Amino acid sequence: MMVNKELSNIKFAGFLMTYERADILEQTIQKILSQSIAPEKLLIVDNSVTNTTELMIKRLGNPILVYHKVGKNSGPAGAAKVGLELLSKEGFDWIYWGDDDDAPIFEDTFKILLHTALSDEKCGCVGVVGQYFNRYTGFVKEFQMNCYNQREF
Repeated sequence: MMVNKELSNIKFAGFLMTYERADILEQTIQKILSQSIAPEKLLIVDNSVTNTTELMIKRLGNPILVYHKVGKNSGPAGAAKVGLELLSKEGFDWIYWGDDDDAPIFEDTFKILLHTALSDEKCGCVGVVGQYFNRYTGFVKEFQMNCYNQREF
């Protein structure tokens, strides 16, 4: 059951963080853009010091791809901060957060994730694999394709 919006009305973007792996990144981009529901914008957050990734993005010539050079190696946390800030300022409803070497396995991964996200109006985050850390017991519990209620955390 969809909540409030159909999938076709969702503003969906994504970002990929990368560091000096243009060849792997290109393969991941191809898999993301071939999803049954692809993001309308895919931001490439580049921690690299060379311009190899930028040249590859320009060569692809796809208007969905937007390149952003961080200017230093800010690590995964820094790149994620940049990607989330830039895309959330543009008003996207859902933002895919990805690594250059971790492409979706199935062609309908985003469709499944968005459907899951919209199945509960309290949902704030979905993921293929995630973990919940219990700060009282110290145990980590792994989740597969679940919707996490943002109010529980």
